[in-house]
Amino acid sequence: MPPSLADIYAPIRDELEASTALLASEFRDCDPALAELADHAARYGGKRLRPALLLLSGSACGGIDDRHIQAAAVVELIHTATLVHDDVVDAAERRRRGTTVNAAWGDDVSILLGDLLFARAIETFVQFAGPVENRLLAAAVREVCEGELLQLMARRQPELQESRYLEIIAKKTGALCSVACSLGASLAGESDGHLERLGTFGRGLGIAFQIADDCLDIRGDENTVGKTLGTDLRGGKLTLPLIRLREAGQAADLRELEDLLADPEADGLRDRLADLLARTGAFAYCERKARGYIHDGAAQLDFLPDRPARSALLALADFAVTRER
Repeated sequence: MPPSLADIYAPIRDELEASTALLASEFRDCDPALAELADHAARYGGKRLRPALLLLSGSACGGIDDRHIQAAAVVELIHTATLVHDDVVDAAERRRRGTTVNAAWGDDVSILLGDLLFARAIETFVQFAGPVENRLLAAAVREVCEGELLQLMARRQPELQESRYLEIIAKKTGALCSVACSLGASLAGESDGHLERLGTFGRGLGIAFQIADDCLDIRGDENTVGKTLGTDLRGGKLTLPLIRLREAGQAADLRELEDLLADPEADGLRDRLADLLARTGAFAYCERKARGYIHDGAAQLDFLPDRPARSALLALADFAVTRER
């Protein structure tokens, strides 16, 4: 049986709990009139992947201090802001088995809440971070926003190629995972070259995680995953399983795909599409692609000493492609 997230996070368990507590205080530190709204957004927290990457990277590079705990809370606050915005774009109604902010309060409130969370994260970060860390985080936030915008503009583009899709998710998801690793190393005193290597590992993990997520959007179970699925299909978003089938499928498979996508709201669409993607090897291709990023990323960590945190980073990378939620 593969290790659970609790097992993987064991080397940083206390620090991750401290970061989670600090994150909760960030949500509470707002105008009382916004308390219910902020509390609702706080429930978006799930795997704590990005804080864990930051803390494990710091631990693997020699040690964690209070700045790591603060930085871990900041990257999760930024991640939450992106989720709030994503749910508006996707018209999603469920997140972490509860209603989304946009479903409860509307799109306008959600957009401004996401902006507020971004601003609060930056305000907190500059109070303890140095010039190197500030540059790293600013560049990552820019990349995330670019990736989200590029993905939105690529909707309903049947000619979207795999290479462009990978460029988009390298920004949209990869950038924040990358900077989490780089920040952990930088705050531990590592050199620029090592920051880059850990950042490369984190970006590859983020890309693999997003590929797995895009497969789960089609074949996952909503009760297990805990959020609205099928939003990519309804929104006309081409993801790697569909791109692979369109680029390598047989004529009969492409006709079947076209018929299925003609009515994104049809009952049972996800099940029928999942069967087609499984039969044609598109899901298997995605799994190989994701594992390739994990394999290449793991090679970037060979400079690290053999510590529990290094082993946990590798285990977390494997979890990114084997998870069911």
